[in-house]
Amino acid sequence: MGSRRNSRYSSRQVLLRPRGWLLLGKSSRQLLRDEPLETEVVKFRGEKITVPTEGEILRIKGVLILKRNATRDYIDFVALADHMGDEKVANALKPFDRIYRQDNGESPLQQLQIQLANPMPYDLEETNLSEYKHLDQRWHDWGEMEKTCSHIATVVFDRVCNMDPDLPGLPDLPRNFSGPDLDQG
Repeated sequence: MGSRRNSRYSSRQVLLRPRGWLLLGKSSRQLLRDEPLETEVVKFRGEKITVPTEGEILRIKGVLILKRNATRDYIDFVALADHMGDEKVANALKPFDRIYRQDNGESPLQQLQIQLANPMPYDLEETNLSEYKHLDQRWHDWGEMEKTCSHIATVVFDRVCNMDPDLPGLPDLPRNFSGPDLDQG
């Protein structure tokens, strides 16, 4: 029976969630992306396990902000981004548009930046941040969350969008472009 159980899980991703295990088959994962998860091997209780990198977790949480727009996703994203620092956040988000390519050609990174600049999770009014277990006291204040989200949105613009002329949606402007001529009525 043990080998049958192991073979059953061999082609699936198993993620630990607060309320138990979540099994993701290949087709579920590919609904959002074609690339495999970026992983690393770490030691945990004397065993080697494969886990997503911090950058990968940040990207996953970014996608969850876009898909669910839930307070818990902003909390996870902001706390991890704060832990990682601006440079690592920028590096983690650089491949966001390539990994989570949209059929309509829009930039998911730009949408994430918009939502971080003005975070409005659907469940904020009924969420009590102080009830989250092991959440740093700093994140119990939504105002602090908003400031950090705004900072990350600026990091995305300054260090990712502003540096990558190949991002979808950014115009290809000549070097001497001075803006639209608004006086031509």
